[in-house]
Amino acid sequence: MFICPESKTNYIKTVHGPDIAKEIGLKVLREKCFGFSEWVNKLEAMGT
Repeated sequence: MFICPESKTNYIKTVHGPDIAKEIGLKVLREKCFGFSEWVNKLEAMGT
């Protein structure tokens, strides 16, 4: 199940976002969302 914010459903990012992220996976999120990918890169760099 994928809920799209543009579909005018009762989408709530903080409620539905984690479920969508689990379903599509981190790799797809990083491929589709440059800002998210950059943020994760910064977090990963902090851990080294």
